[in-house]
Amino acid sequence: MGTNTNRDSQGWSDSLRDIDTVLEHFFTTCHEAKTDCHLYRDGDQVKDVKGRFTTVLHRLEEDPLVLVGRVAQIPAIVTLSLIRQVLFGAMYFPMSSFPLLGLLTDQLYRGEDMSLLVGGPDLLPLCGLKQKLLLYPDDSSAAIGCSDWAMIVGILYRFLPVAVQKLTRRASRSETRL
Repeated sequence: MGTNTNRDSQGWSDSLRDIDTVLEHFFTTCHEAKTDCHLYRDGDQVKDVKGRFTTVLHRLEEDPLVLVGRVAQIPAIVTLSLIRQVLFGAMYFPMSSFPLLGLLTDQLYRGEDMSLLVGGPDLLPLCGLKQKLLLYPDDSSAAIGCSDWAMIVGILYRFLPVAVQKLTRRASRSETRL
């Protein structure tokens, strides 16, 4: 095939190992930010922030969270695997993703309603194709799915900033932040 898959996979392996380093930086940064990080509590040590984060991961591993989005009315499952995907993306944009990661993790830790943030499935690979497929689905599900997906994405892009703003206000007013 002309590519060295061992060499290619080594690059990804190095990146995946970096996630631990990035996470440690997140815990430290959250601790240093104090109340500007939603996962922080007064009197915390770095290990306390890390402990709450780890608790969320263990909960999701044992019992994934099933939600139905309030806006799109589409079910979703928040799993440990999904959180790992978010973490992988966050390592490339830590400055912009750490505050949101702290907020979302805190919301999950406290058992807050996450239904405002639930979107639909990502149908872009199917719906965004510009070329014809060799084999098309033999029913109307692709057309219906892509039509629904376009509507949902439009709603979510308009609503997501409002949802994050509401969650941020709710988290900052919360009396459970001790």
